[in-house]
Amino acid sequence: MTTDIRWALVLVSSLVLWLPALRATLDGTMDFVDGALRYVLGFGMAWFGIGIFDQIISRYASTPKAARQGDVRRRKGEGTAESAADDLSTVHESVDASDAAGGAGAVEAEAEADASSPASLVLQQG
Repeated sequence: MTTDIRWALVLVSSLVLWLPALRATLDGTMDFVDGALRYVLGFGMAWFGIGIFDQIISRYASTPKAARQGDVRRRKGEGTAESAADDLSTVHESVDASDAAGGAGAVEAEAEADASSPASLVLQQG
């Protein structure tokens, strides 16, 4: 939100908040100083409220869409077919090496560790 729009919103909302006091001041049922004090209070409330609203909107607008949706930011090239194939060949090589060593427990432990890798997530989704 630009500064001009913010100040316009503050002035309009402060006048809306001050409208009942303006009527009472013009009727003579409220003193001029009390009416002016109520405008200052309404202006302060409007300035604070619009400022908080502007902060929320500005921070939300500056957050990347992927972060708002809970997506994980990926490195360049990660999640592509080539990187998935490279990760898959690495897993196959480690399984072959583990089988040659006769360690079935190591294969299961490595499979669990690789289940959370981005390449396995791509393969599971596809």
